[in-house]
Amino acid sequence: MIGVTGPKQISEDLKRRAATWLKEELSLDLSEEKTLITHTRTESARFLGTLIKTQKGRLCKSKSNEKNTTRREGTGKISMMAPVPELIRKLADKGFCKKTDHLPIAKANWLSFEEWEIVQRYNAVLNGMLNYYSFVNNRARLQEVVYILQFSLAHTIARRRRSSVRAVFKAGNGHIIAHRNARKGREVVRFCPPGTLKVSGKFLTGIPGLNPDTWDKYFNLRSRSKLGKVCVICSSNDRVQMHHVRHIRKMGDKVKGVTKVMASINRKQIPVCHECHWHIHRGHYDGMPMAWYANLEAAL
Repeated sequence: MIGVTGPKQISEDLKRRAATWLKEELSLDLSEEKTLITHTRTESARFLGTLIKTQKGRLCKSKSNEKNTTRREGTGKISMMAPVPELIRKLADKGFCKKTDHLPIAKANWLSFEEWEIVQRYNAVLNGMLNYYSFVNNRARLQEVVYILQFSLAHTIARRRRSSVRAVFKAGNGHIIAHRNARKGREVVRFCPPGTLKVSGKFLTGIPGLNPDTWDKYFNLRSRSKLGKVCVICSSNDRVQMHHVRHIRKMGDKVKGVTKVMASINRKQIPVCHECHWHIHRGHYDGMPMAWYANLEAAL
């Protein structure tokens, strides 16, 4: 992007020179359709997801020689804006809100995840947007994005619990929370909307409420679908099928064999070949030694 203070003829000359240099030095063709000359007083230049334009300034009152006067400040200042309507349309396309009136709705394709995983996913989406647009002049308008994500999460959790949005906020004392590791103590995972939306150059690092090592171990690895992978028992790719188990956490200590391994790492389905799937359902693997269990857990 090249900023020019002067007549349009200078911009056109620079564009021609840039096209010639790119062609001769780098063998690249400059796209006439995508390379635009924009007057930033009347239009916005799109660059890397932001809208860049020149401010018209604002009227400010001041006192000079004991008289109240009005002057204009900030005229000609370059501002970078976030395309909030476009961001909301993308959220609607992803299923966070309606496409007509942009009201928040439950994200149906995330209902299969654990509640704490859903909260972390919403945190990741929100932090990604706030980080990318931490410098924009209209950052306060991102409150619309925060509202959609917060209440979309509330609708999603309420749908999982078969309750109401009011009950979700009431359970968290005004916040949206979830718990994990119920056997080892209840670890709280909280949705973290920003305290302020002032312009800032600081970036939000990590995922709030969860240790990064824990996130990598449990979310990126074990919660990722294994559909399309080879058999986790014998590494065969012959007619690979998904072996499903219901209510894996409610089985207690009575389970054994493959189901016991699945319960220990909280997985409901694993890919197995046709032959291994046949042996699992007939209980042929229930008496296998613990060393074999360790290999299966490593494969998962």
